[in-house]
Amino acid sequence: MPEERPRPEDKPSDEELERRLTALLGESELGALAQTPPAPDLDEEFEERVRGIQDRAQSLHERRESKAREAEREQQLDRESSRGLGFGLTIAYTIVGTPLLGALIGWLVDEKAGTRMGLGIGTVLGACVGVAMALVILSRASNLK
Repeated sequence: MPEERPRPEDKPSDEELERRLTALLGESELGALAQTPPAPDLDEEFEERVRGIQDRAQSLHERRESKAREAEREQQLDRESSRGLGFGLTIAYTIVGTPLLGALIGWLVDEKAGTRMGLGIGTVLGACVGVAMALVILSRASNLK
């Protein structure tokens, strides 16, 4: 049969516990236990350990903050680099793409009209428009910074 746990009303009072402890230890040992002061060396050692833990926590916190600042700085550099790369590619595609588009339009005009000058004129106009668009893109990029 399992042992039953004592119910709260069956627990002895503080006076009863003190009487039982006095009977077990004797009056002299109980008085000696009650009058033992805490060891001062333990308090100093404890405070020293706490200071050591606080110092290590502070250094870890500073190291983590410096890593976070470094990561933020790298992200900022990456953003600026990506933005510059985007503008550069946009200008390159504009300078190369618009003359090709002009040449295509000139070729289509030549095919429909039966002439031979549309390809050259379309290419030159496309190049002029491409350079003008590249300058507009550069001016907008310089205004954003």
